[in-house]
Amino acid sequence: MSFVLSASALGILVRAHDCADAPVDSLYKTFIPRSEHHLPSGLPWYYCGGLSISLICLTIIAASHVHKKIPHQRLRKNTRLLVRFFVAIIILCLPLAHLDSLQLVATTTGLLMFVLFLELFGSTCTGQNVLWERKCGRDKCEYLAKCRVSKKELRDRVVKGEVVNVEEIAAREKGEVGAVGQV
Repeated sequence: MSFVLSASALGILVRAHDCADAPVDSLYKTFIPRSEHHLPSGLPWYYCGGLSISLICLTIIAASHVHKKIPHQRLRKNTRLLVRFFVAIIILCLPLAHLDSLQLVATTTGLLMFVLFLELFGSTCTGQNVLWERKCGRDKCEYLAKCRVSKKELRDRVVKGEVVNVEEIAAREKGEVGAVGQV
């Protein structure tokens, strides 16, 4: 809902002609009567508040989600979430700066782009190319699972040449359904 609130305020902000760089004549003729010369004082609060609340909610959702542990990651998840939370607080305080519509939209866009690039950069591993890694080994992965299979049983099956059927092992497990995996 906060995205909807922010988007509806953005629709008014982009039609406004409250700065010198946005003459009313540059608008399409159907938007000229709906354009604002002076923004209502609550509009920047709706826009920034909606963006801020949505960013905080996304931070809370990401914090509650259990991610796999990635070795040699550039920035840990908690560090990235802390930066995201601080950017949300900065966006929430932007209406206190009394910016015009162009400055407000440009500043929030820049802050959101900073968060996006920080997330993309921080979630990669050191030594990897940030944009694309040709030899990243996406086709080669190793899965680990916690299950009640003895090493003796696994050794016996390997010696006999049998394939270990994970579904069979999971079917005889009691308690939690599924497995904890690492890639």
